[in-house]
Amino acid sequence: MISRGIDHIGLTVPDMEQAVQFFTGLLGFEDFYAHGPYEDLDGDSQTVYFDRHPRARTVQIRMLRTRNLNLELLQFESPDQVRRMPKTSDWGSAHIALYVEDMAKAVAYLRAQDVEVLGGSLPLPGPETGTNAEFCFFLTPWGQPLELISYPHGKAYERDTSRRLYSPVDPTTEWE
Repeated sequence: MISRGIDHIGLTVPDMEQAVQFFTGLLGFEDFYAHGPYEDLDGDSQTVYFDRHPRARTVQIRMLRTRNLNLELLQFESPDQVRRMPKTSDWGSAHIALYVEDMAKAVAYLRAQDVEVLGGSLPLPGPETGTNAEFCFFLTPWGQPLELISYPHGKAYERDTSRRLYSPVDPTTEWE
């Protein structure tokens, strides 16, 4: 096996200070460190190593953490930069699902903070169904979709197999 697990997830953001404030101030992440800027003024290392425009500039990188997730925030400037968030159905779109104990309380908290909640909570479908199992999408100020998820009594697929996905409800779940 090549992978031992996830080290971090990276998100490119348009405004680093706004993103850090959102994740630390609103969602409870801890800010660990910052570094950058980085750029290659003459060469092609941005293209060769990262598939970016050769004059792309890394403005700043910040590493945050919440319990079981290290989150790397990256801010770039590039001549060919696309400055719109992909829709959740677009190729390359991504979201992070944050586990919550009380969905109604979490959604109410986001709304009280003027965070755009998309619709409201829905029951988890298919093999994820379960008692009080639900999810809800919301948007960061720059339009990045994030998800709240809760399944305090497990998911339906667990009745049919002894195999388990990682779960913050049962963090002892191990990769075999």
